[in-house]
Amino acid sequence: MLLGVACPACFAKECNSILTVTAAEAAQHFVHKGHDPNRNAALNQHIQKLWQSGSASVFECRVCGFGFAWPFTAGDAAFYNLAYPYATYPKSKWEFLRTLDVLATLETKGKTALEVGAGRGHFLDLLHQRRLLRLCDVSAIEYNNDALPILAAKGVTTFSHDIRSADFADKQGTFDFIFMFQVVEHMDDVDALFKRVQTLLKPHGSLFIAVPNKTRTDYQERHGSQLDMPPNHIGRWTPDAFRAICDRHGLTVQAVEFEPFDAGGFLLQDIAYSFVRRAQTSSGLSGFVRSLPRSKLSRLAQGAVAGMLFPTRLAAWREAFANRGVMGGSLWMQARREQPDHEPNSARSV
Repeated sequence: MLLGVACPACFAKECNSILTVTAAEAAQHFVHKGHDPNRNAALNQHIQKLWQSGSASVFECRVCGFGFAWPFTAGDAAFYNLAYPYATYPKSKWEFLRTLDVLATLETKGKTALEVGAGRGHFLDLLHQRRLLRLCDVSAIEYNNDALPILAAKGVTTFSHDIRSADFADKQGTFDFIFMFQVVEHMDDVDALFKRVQTLLKPHGSLFIAVPNKTRTDYQERHGSQLDMPPNHIGRWTPDAFRAICDRHGLTVQAVEFEPFDAGGFLLQDIAYSFVRRAQTSSGLSGFVRSLPRSKLSRLAQGAVAGMLFPTRLAAWREAFANRGVMGGSLWMQARREQPDHEPNSARSV
């Protein structure tokens, strides 16, 4: 434990350090030095600036299970430009379809919605195709400058401001639905986030969130696969963590579900992640082929070396398949604003 570290989700101080990484290790995770040494060095320096230190830890709350980076500091625009210069947006995800199924059971005619981190609007396209919401009644927050005009062309009202900023302070009770898919795990100051969400929702409005499944992350890190590296993901959410923070802010959790386990997709991802992890930390064959200039030949070489790891993963796979009911890639949560007015009980005992 570290004196003064409290869980951002439930405020408990019973937290254990489970992982410590250096800025150099984090930079290597995002940008292999062999691919781009200059960008790797720049990222290393910027991560140290974010952390105000050469290293960071990941803690786990013994009360609600929430995992969080310490310092609890989110990556900024400069970090993402260095770590992920090419943004990609999947056209469909399980959490999209799960949310659409719920919306189909609700009254959505004439309702308003906000999506935080909308990308190029693939979820909003599905809303439109199923005639659940009119896009003229939808707002979207997105930082990517290439995505903003695409969203605007769909008829969506766009913002490039943080939902917690003063730009949303005057929009109390504006939205019937708020969607945040694979966003919350990137965010710090989560108390301010849920407080703002509660004020933006209309009474009995619904919040839908999807995050990476912490159970899957824990498996990966126990078995030599990729680390869930800060400052990209800084929160590792659990059902109990969602219940604790929602309860504090006048939101009632109505459903929490794990994505169904996809055996084929899991096996391919596990082999790939295990190979990448070895390449990040080894100067051997994995590190060598991973550092080759990007080409069709280098991709084939990486695939061949990754395939050689098959026998080394069998024991880990037995564990994963034994727990497949909670090993899906995402954790999905639906909550509802119950009270017209609510002040967070920050002094609530845990």
